[in-house]
Amino acid sequence: MNQEQKEYKELLEQQLQNTKEQIQILDEMDFKLREMKEIAECAARDKLSPKERFNSNKQMEKLKKDFESLKALRHANYH
Repeated sequence: MNQEQKEYKELLEQQLQNTKEQIQILDEMDFKLREMKEIAECAARDKLSPKERFNSNKQMEKLKKDFESLKALRHANYH
């Protein structure tokens, strides 16, 4: 294998690694969104007490923050 082929192979391996990392981040983002959806559906379906509503809102805020962090990480890794 000549030098050009080695460099090309290294480039492809790096692209593969980057793609795997992007997939992992996207999977985590998807998980957060599914959790948010479940909380929202539960809140819409059930009559929540003020404490339950407060806890649901707190969970949603944390999930949103986590999602935004993952989104920023994905953007930083992509560029």
